[in-house]
Amino acid sequence: MDSLTVETELFEHRDVKPHFINPCCFGEDFAAWLWMALSFCGDGPTEEPAQWVVSVAYDPGLNLFRRLFHRPDPGGLTQMREAVWGALRTADGIRVLDDGTQ
Repeated sequence: MDSLTVETELFEHRDVKPHFINPCCFGEDFAAWLWMALSFCGDGPTEEPAQWVVSVAYDPGLNLFRRLFHRPDPGGLTQMREAVWGALRTADGIRVLDDGTQ
């Protein structure tokens, strides 16, 4: 499981900021709290609790050498993923909707 869908009112998802590249570019405060990749599930501001997809995966970036020769530590990636999932599952105000196990 590499992603988790959650619902929460804890992070901004209504006020479109001037620096957004599109009207649903929310998640700055959620990312600062979590430090993982996340995506807002919607087409713009919503009054309903926001839904987000949180992903933990190895990304070598644009470095060609790293892409060709470096392999991630699977144990380390699993530990990080489980720590993030644990934080999300136990945080007050966050409800896990889809944990990728269906």
